[in-house]
Amino acid sequence: MTLQMEMSLKYNEGKKLGLELGKKQGMELGKLYGLNQGMAKAKLDSAVIAVKKFNLPVEDVAREYGVPVDEIKKIL
Repeated sequence: MTLQMEMSLKYNEGKKLGLELGKKQGMELGKLYGLNQGMAKAKLDSAVIAVKKFNLPVEDVAREYGVPVDEIKKIL
């Protein structure tokens, strides 16, 4: 293995580890600040917009966005 190949391998390993650690830290901060609720609200809002703007079936949008059908129907 050449030096360049070794450096590239180590770079990719470090990048992967950094992304994993960043994601973990982000999830912990999200729980601390209640961002999970905000993300759920944003998903619901986006689903409602998709149904209204693009005239898509509620069931398809609910499945795609991972939100309950009845929650979308409440807002519509």
